[in-house]
Amino acid sequence: MKKSLLAVAAIGAFASAAQAQSSVTVYGILDMGYYGSTAASKTAAGVETKTTSSSFRSGQESTSRLGFKGNEDLGGGSSAFFTVEMALRPDSASLTGNSKTGGAVAAYDSQTSGSAVDNRQSFVGLKKNGVGSFSLGRQYTLGYEMQSAMSPTQNTIMPGNVLYAVGGTANSGGDSDISQNVRASNALIARTETIAGFRGNAMYAMSNSNKTNTGAVGTGTMNWSGWGLSADYTWQKLVIGATYQSFKTQYATA
Repeated sequence: MKKSLLAVAAIGAFASAAQAQSSVTVYGILDMGYYGSTAASKTAAGVETKTTSSSFRSGQESTSRLGFKGNEDLGGGSSAFFTVEMALRPDSASLTGNSKTGGAVAAYDSQTSGSAVDNRQSFVGLKKNGVGSFSLGRQYTLGYEMQSAMSPTQNTIMPGNVLYAVGGTANSGGDSDISQNVRASNALIARTETIAGFRGNAMYAMSNSNKTNTGAVGTGTMNWSGWGLSADYTWQKLVIGATYQSFKTQYATA
């Protein structure tokens, strides 16, 4: 009897240790509020049109979202991690994703592909303590991360945020606003550990294909790529940072 209790206790201790090596965190935001607007326009003939709208809608200060973060201890100071995050629309019949098949959508939407799930982020990576980490997938760009760190309103969609201009169009590799590309798909990001207050990051995103046919249209390349660099220094409550990023889209045309 004592041996059986000892074996059960040993198994329980082992299970607890195994669970401590990995973790998954569920997080999210649900943002609903009142939206009102008044717009007026006048034609060349002097006909004036005034439109007033009011509604309860999502995304008044921040985009509603549901996310999952996981970490697995691989031993020896190494670990694997992942993030999956989708946008939520509690004001729509489609809880996530977009019913449209193309074209521009509302400024508070972050997905224009018409997919069933609005993929805000989804990436996986490896980390080594004392060295750094790398991650691969759809993730925030280095420029947007730097902007978020310096934003007086933490990138909420509200008046007074001089860094976050809402609106703009999406490109084939991610989504953007007027100020810059917010996310990049097919992106590889490498980060160093913070050493004496300094930290560096590098990003390269790529989605390329080449096609050749006998017709006049569609011959050539359909490439999307981008890269970025950033560095920052933290001393107590002082943060100094710099970032640069560039994206290019090449279409297959005649």
